[in-house]
Amino acid sequence: MILFMVALALLFAIMLGILSYLGEFPKISSALFLCGIISPAFVLFYQIPDFYQIPDTLFNTFVGGWEGTSGIEVGIEGFTLIFLFGELIVFTLVGIYAVSYYKNDPKRYKFFSLILVMHGALIGVFMTRDIFNLFVLMELASASAFALVAISGNDNSNRAAFRYLLFSVIASYLFLLSIGIIYLNTGHLNFELIGEHIGRSREVDIAVGIAFVAMILKAGIFPLHFWLPDVYSESDTPICALLAGMTRRAPIYAMLMFTLYLPMSHMSDLLLIVAFASIFFGTTMALFQNDVWRLLAYASIGLMGIVLVGIATENTMGVTYYVIAHAIVTTGLFLTTGTLSDLQRTRKVRDLTYQRDIFIFTSVVMLSFALGSLSPSLNAFAKSELLEGLGGYYAILFQASFVMALLVMLKMNYLLWQDDGSRPHYKTVNIKSVVSGIPAMILIFLGLYLSPVFVPMDILIFVIAGALFLLIFSLNMLEFEGIEKLGTNFRTLGTSNNYYAMVLFTFLAIILIYTI
Repeated sequence: MILFMVALALLFAIMLGILSYLGEFPKISSALFLCGIISPAFVLFYQIPDFYQIPDTLFNTFVGGWEGTSGIEVGIEGFTLIFLFGELIVFTLVGIYAVSYYKNDPKRYKFFSLILVMHGALIGVFMTRDIFNLFVLMELASASAFALVAISGNDNSNRAAFRYLLFSVIASYLFLLSIGIIYLNTGHLNFELIGEHIGRSREVDIAVGIAFVAMILKAGIFPLHFWLPDVYSESDTPICALLAGMTRRAPIYAMLMFTLYLPMSHMSDLLLIVAFASIFFGTTMALFQNDVWRLLAYASIGLMGIVLVGIATENTMGVTYYVIAHAIVTTGLFLTTGTLSDLQRTRKVRDLTYQRDIFIFTSVVMLSFALGSLSPSLNAFAKSELLEGLGGYYAILFQASFVMALLVMLKMNYLLWQDDGSRPHYKTVNIKSVVSGIPAMILIFLGLYLSPVFVPMDILIFVIAGALFLLIFSLNMLEFEGIEKLGTNFRTLGTSNNYYAMVLFTFLAIILIYTI
């Protein structure tokens, strides 16, 4: 029954494809699209009446009845259920937003169909218990993402989509190589059977190292983040929200499955180094961005390092809660800032203002505090879960990560608050601004439900971030442009791709030398 969640999304995608050949039916296409987005949620809630409870094991079945070593296992347990809830929340919000966004776009059939294909693929990713099936479904989601970026129609959409495609394919080959090594050593593709039969060996260590390089590249974590800022900045608002909110969660889910079933202790220290490097690189770069989406893109690169901290410490539930909290907050921020940039016809943060839209103003402020993981948001609860696995200097660096994230948000909000009256006038309330405000309310509600406690440490984090902001302001560095487009000044696409490929394979070599 749970497989209908995937089937329904793909079925409505096919129906939209057929409808596109029959003529222009905007209302019918929108209705079919929303049915495809929402119907998997009804299947899930039908299967799980008490969905507010998260038991250890819920469902476990095999496709086609082929059990054991011959079948493809799918299932939903505690942390996968949370991933599915997050996926359904993000796609429902973006789906409603996309109907309004693409209302008069002649390419809406393509966008709607591809979004539904991505929707179905990601649902499958979060249910599969088979490593090869995980690979196939991630590729289906990635293929939809490439196409959605390419048809967005911005100035450099094709260039960004090509780089995204190129390095995602390299990551896919690396992951497939890792799967092959694991299969040769265990004779199984089912994660549970792999865990039962695998042993620590040089070949297995190499396979795990290769797989993590592939997933770090797909997730856009430093130093393999280079495809991400251009992809975000050249996508339409709903597409960017989906890429930031959900597509990057698939490789994180793959990493979590590896930590549960494969030997990982030899990778922990190296992953922590990569994680904190990503955190401080991403947030520092975000401070010097004047394009609001590139600012959020680099902030996202940094905060995905926090996810990697949880993976390095094998904190499954902490990672799960933070991944979903980060998915909702980034979705909300890209929808709100995208709505502002569409209305005011600019993405320069110094030229935007949210003073004229109470929904967007409230949402951005609340989401900014959530991004800094201040209580009582879901992000704060996830931070407390992740902090349990850290001690010593790592715990101090971990708290400093949120100081940097909050500092970025203080800069963004300060500039968005400015309004010299020169911005274009627009209708202050519309469906897109209302939808954009919902993620903030979800995060606060879930935070209060899971942990209705104020954390005193949050005051210190806010004070330190505020002091650093005042220092940057006094030094006139709020609009510093010296490194705004670091790494983007190559003469040709080929030259830049060659440089990034060199970075990728150098990183791969370091990982392999470390694991050997």
